[in-house]
Amino acid sequence: DATTGAPTDKLDSVALAVAKEIGSDATTVSAAQNCEKFRKYISDGMARANTRAASRAQHVQKFFIIPRDFSVDGNELTPTMKVKRSVVEKLYAEDIEKMYASAGK
Repeated sequence: DATTGAPTDKLDSVALAVAKEIGSDATTVSAAQNCEKFRKYISDGMARANTRAASRAQHVQKFFIIPRDFSVDGNELTPTMKVKRSVVEKLYAEDIEKMYASAGK
């Protein structure tokens, strides 16, 4: 939200431009989460980034799209904008578990 700074479900202008570029009808984060075109776009970007990683330990192998941006108000970030890993792990524990459980199948 431009007024409050709180995250919303609406994609911003940059994400909407990407949606148009890749042929996606998504206009919300919820729609992008379930859009195969967005997943492919992100996967392709991760693959390009992985080619520049210094080691395999730095490769991104799995990801999921979270429903909203991290924020200080949401308690995922410190006032100095550092990620509170333990908070994020608890918030998305179920999604993380699903992501790794699907690897064994």
